[in-house]
Amino acid sequence: MSLNKIKKRELILLGAHSLIFGGVLQKSVNANNQRCIDDAFTPEQVEGPFFLPGAPETRKLSMAATDRKIEIKIAGKILNKDCRPLKNASINFWHASPEGYYDSKGFRYRGFQKARSDGSYDLVTDIPGKYVGRTPHIHVKIRAGKSELITQLYFPNQPSNDSDYFFDKKLQMQNTSQGFIFDFIVA
Repeated sequence: MSLNKIKKRELILLGAHSLIFGGVLQKSVNANNQRCIDDAFTPEQVEGPFFLPGAPETRKLSMAATDRKIEIKIAGKILNKDCRPLKNASINFWHASPEGYYDSKGFRYRGFQKARSDGSYDLVTDIPGKYVGRTPHIHVKIRAGKSELITQLYFPNQPSNDSDYFFDKKLQMQNTSQGFIFDFIVA
């Protein structure tokens, strides 16, 4: 079996697990092993040319009608440097379609949400496709009070991670049986 078929099979199984287990991951605090101290904030990354203001409020971006669609769940918390939740933080997510294209005229694969009172967020979407020079990734913009974080999330074990100039291992989501998890630590 080829490596691509194995990876696709793993992703399909992960999507099935996400649908079967559902629900927000309740025990995500510090899931990606970041430390809540002054020098360990979630790394910033470039916003890129594809951000569009005014995205709709939603917790579900999944919408592809294609055989390349693999639905996933991402959940976690937004925390300050003391590991306290940043409730009501605004979180924008946007990414390329499974085919590797951004919607530059509308809000396909774009949305925002407010963190809950415990700082938690969750998102259901399709795994983005890679495109020239980039591994699959999800853009994130968080606003909490006077703080703003612009970054990107990456999938573990992607062969294209090592060839992506922006890839940062600290921004890899943790893969669990219930979906992907990542906690943000915002200045």
